[in-house]
Amino acid sequence: MTRICIVNVGVNTKHEPLRSPRLPDGRFEFVPIPEEVLNRVECPRAPRYRDLHPVTDLPVEAFIPRTRLSQLMHNDPEFSTFTYGDYLRRPRAANIARLTRGDMLLFYARLVEWKNGFTRRAGFYFVGRFMVDRIYGPIKERPPASVLRRIRRNMHIIRGECDRSQYDGFWVVKGSQKSTRYEIAVPFNRKLIEKCRLRDSRGRPIRWSRFGTELRTIGTYFRAARLIADKDVVERLRDHVEDRAFE
Repeated sequence: MTRICIVNVGVNTKHEPLRSPRLPDGRFEFVPIPEEVLNRVECPRAPRYRDLHPVTDLPVEAFIPRTRLSQLMHNDPEFSTFTYGDYLRRPRAANIARLTRGDMLLFYARLVEWKNGFTRRAGFYFVGRFMVDRIYGPIKERPPASVLRRIRRNMHIIRGECDRSQYDGFWVVKGSQKSTRYEIAVPFNRKLIEKCRLRDSRGRPIRWSRFGTELRTIGTYFRAARLIADKDVVERLRDHVEDRAFE
């Protein structure tokens, strides 16, 4: 049976002025977090924010500040060959290590509403999914050529190729060709959580008054990767998101 692991990705409030825009028609641009490790070494392969390829009508310069265009970005997950890297022995990502082929990684990100510029309205949205093909790791040395060909575009591999000390025990999830970046951002909000009957990590109902705002509550409860194994919940969540992601 397919399981779903919900994972938070992309820039958030601590990375401002970097923000991911969501247009009025639901299309969006996904902005990865800044790359920190490779600032210490020369790495021509490492992508910069100016290398983003917009999928909307917005040019990169519209939503990335000019002062950040030359900054390195940690492009992970990457949706061209469908790879996602993380340290699965860390509590935040530990549930990803439990996935097997055919399970789903469901990514959500903080997007900011765009109307001729960023507004003050932000929310969480599902932005893409990987159907798990293989999970490689822990990677502590340069992988064999056959593996490297499959995951070479992952940012952790790029780190390792530029600085061999960065082959430091990370894992890489490789998505199958059934993986995709969504065309339309699907709201991840209280309405969806209650409709799909999502619970906290101990199976208890979400306490909406605990952390103040709805956005803060969701961000706190789902900061760590959440594995959903209940068949009914998986079907509700998958059907809800997939029906809206390609409208």
